[in-house]
Amino acid sequence: MKALVLLAMLAATGAKPWLGVGLLLQDDTSGGKFLFVAAVPEGTPAAAAGLRAQDLITAIDGKKITFRDDLDLLEFLGALEPDRTLRLRVVRSGKTMDARLKVGRMPAEYEARWNATLARARAKREAAAKAGPRPPRS
Repeated sequence: MKALVLLAMLAATGAKPWLGVGLLLQDDTSGGKFLFVAAVPEGTPAAAAGLRAQDLITAIDGKKITFRDDLDLLEFLGALEPDRTLRLRVVRSGKTMDARLKVGRMPAEYEARWNATLARARAKREAAAKAGPRPPRS
């Protein structure tokens, strides 16, 4: 099971999107995907939306999580517009609930972290492409 902590404290400075949440892109047992919420610092848009560590995000704006890899997720998140509200389907302690997360504006101090995370995701995809297809899991 892949587990790369993705800091969704996103993009560059200025009017770039910021969620303020640590996420892990995970595969579920039925072949689908979900986002595991690893951390929700106080004072972030994610905290304001009521997200908590260990929540599972199964859908965004009514669409199931289908990102093929970390880079897909990061590109999606990086393209969000600040002030947009995302509708999240969240599973917490086995119960499904909905949350509304208003995308914030990224504080300047997160730019270097975002750039490093994006570079690692790109390198990981390039390495996987060079290695060729992986055998199916059993």
